Amino acid sequence: YMQKPSIGRVVIVTLSDEQIERIPNKNNGARECPATIVRVFEDTGKINVQALTDGPGTIWLTSLEQGDGPGQWRWPVITPPHITTSSDPKY
Repeated sequence: YMQKPSIGRVVIVTLSDEQIERIPNKNNGARECPATIVRVFEDTGKINVQALTDGPGTIWLTSLEQGDGPGQWRWPVITPPHITTSSDPKY
């Protein structure tokens, strides 16, 4: 199953040094931040996003490619919930 980017989906952006410099508080030193897709370019697969910074405001990032490198986006890791049972010592 291959996920397809679409408007409104949340992704994780790995910020480049240039992108971090555009953020007033430098994203408090964090290299990654969540972002909402605002446009998908079907012909290239690139996306535009509004990224939430670790501080006031957002940053608009354009024409991002999917990947793990600086200036790229990836899907967030989904962590399954911990299900508590009666055999769980914290129950």
